[in-house]
Amino acid sequence: MNNSILYPDGIPVKREAQVFIQRGKHNKENPFCLISKSMLRDNCLSLRDRGALCYLLSLPDNWISYPRQLADAMGISKNQIYDILKSLIKNGYAERVDCKSPNGRFEATRYFFYEEKLDNP
Repeated sequence: MNNSILYPDGIPVKREAQVFIQRGKHNKENPFCLISKSMLRDNCLSLRDRGALCYLLSLPDNWISYPRQLADAMGISKNQIYDILKSLIKNGYAERVDCKSPNGRFEATRYFFYEEKLDNP
């Protein structure tokens, strides 16, 4: 039995994975991390939120991680990761997408992160 599902962008994900995090694409010709000054200076974000977003944006394109892995990497609790995700969504630096199977069943939640604030968070 196949235990993975394939999403429109072609990335297979383990079926038991309910929540995962993916970094959006950035310039491959410049593999170092460039961070937007506007994000760093956005007073709507806490220092914790900015640090987490910088960490997430430093990951390779299409990097997939899970909240527990991020919590371990950042030395904080999984609940704190979810608080950060909520804040980043609220402030326009992330979006949450609930993925469903062709028959309409919930499969997973994906988060996408952006270097610049979205127009309509």
